[in-house]
Amino acid sequence: MINSLKHQLSSALLLNHASAKQDASTISDIRRADGIVPLISLLRSNNTGVCGSAAGALQNISRENASREIIRANDGVPPLIDLMMGNDVLSQVCSTGAVLNILGPELSDVPSHPRRVALRKLLTSSMVASLSYHGLFSPDSE
Repeated sequence: MINSLKHQLSSALLLNHASAKQDASTISDIRRADGIVPLISLLRSNNTGVCGSAAGALQNISRENASREIIRANDGVPPLIDLMMGNDVLSQVCSTGAVLNILGPELSDVPSHPRRVALRKLLTSSMVASLSYHGLFSPDSE
């Protein structure tokens, strides 16, 4: 596990950036180097930058089937859902995208399939509800 906050943020940012390229070999390199499980653990950081970057990296990495399996097998979906309900927009957007990537292909390979569209709408509605709640009831909103 990465101990220092500075190293956590740097690692999450680097993996997010590297995995953002549409290069399948980079994603498989991250998977083969056992980089997915540490990213899952970073989702529980108290630092929103670390969480958002880790969620972004997992969103990118979850485009690959083998990586989706690792994320599911290591209980990566529950902390992603927790981030969807948080108050950091980057974390919400990236975690929503990751959950859609992880669960969506199980519903259909076709992005316009009614089940995938329903999941996308549900995830988006959850994110909007959370943003609205935090915007209305957070101490900073007064």
